[in-house]
Amino acid sequence: MNVERFLDGILARRVGGNVTAAVAVTAEDLWPGEAWSFDSTFGWASFYGRTAAVSMRRSLGSGPADSPENILRLCKLLAHETGHAFAMRHCARSLCLMNGRASREENDRKPVWLCAECLAKASVATGMSPGKHVRGLSLYFTDRGLSREAGHYRKAAKIVSAP
Repeated sequence: MNVERFLDGILARRVGGNVTAAVAVTAEDLWPGEAWSFDSTFGWASFYGRTAAVSMRRSLGSGPADSPENILRLCKLLAHETGHAFAMRHCARSLCLMNGRASREENDRKPVWLCAECLAKASVATGMSPGKHVRGLSLYFTDRGLSREAGHYRKAAKIVSAP
């Protein structure tokens, strides 16, 4: 799949009006060729075009696609690539969702949350409310039985809503 042509052509036409960004999930392989690591091509984003794509081909494990582990993997990759679609670079300051990742195992070790600096950047880029963001993610991860992630977001919600 020529992912750049897909992002800049087909998907970019969907951005505008009330559509802030367009993100696709595919079973197609996104590996662009020999210049790129074969194992780490999980997703791709147009840095300023507000488009991104994530492939389930390399990113999911061998269990069911809707297992908690695979849902978490996909959430991390979708959020990471969406960050790039809003011109966010890899984070090198903290353990963060926006850290680079070169393998499925490394993706599994990375958190699904943004560090404070990247959360501020995402808030400015998207206009989102950090409080609403962390409360919503707390509920999302609770509903899916991902207690570690839900606990992080519950704690973050208390911090964000503190006077």
